Amino acid sequence: MRGRIRKITAFFLLVLILAPLSYMFLLQSRQQRIRQRMKFKLEQSLLQDIVIPSAELQWFKPGKEIVVDNQLFDIKSIRYSEDGNAYISGLFDKEESILIYEMKKDWNEQNRNSSRQVIQLFKMVQSLPETDQQYSAAYSIARSHEMIPGAPLLPSGFTSITTPPPQG
Repeated sequence: MRGRIRKITAFFLLVLILAPLSYMFLLQSRQQRIRQRMKFKLEQSLLQDIVIPSAELQWFKPGKEIVVDNQLFDIKSIRYSEDGNAYISGLFDKEESILIYEMKKDWNEQNRNSSRQVIQLFKMVQSLPETDQQYSAAYSIARSHEMIPGAPLLPSGFTSITTPPPQG
């Protein structure tokens, strides 16, 4: 019974760990398909010409893609002039721009939620019932170092100042 629970727990944790990785892999493969499609379009369709000051170029992928007004622009050719401008011909890549926006949005959400998830995990682990002598001994040792009965095992991160500030 105990071995079965451990296998189920290990499987659950493995799925939990691999889910974000598989999601990122799917996004990367989708991005590669979009890039291949845009490369084909660069060869076959009418290109757009834009002029940007060289100092204001924002490279997304040096030599291949730039960012213009928060949209990706795939470069077919680029020519720098003596007046400081870059003459670029290529195509706006709306699909990849949307994909990159989604990836950044997901990344920001994951960063915001990751600390909350870790805290919830520790709270969940603390609330597990004592079932094994080995674990209950470790739990009682950890509890014996508490200052206040019933206080959480995790430190609060804030320390109290017990002395008043200097007068003067």
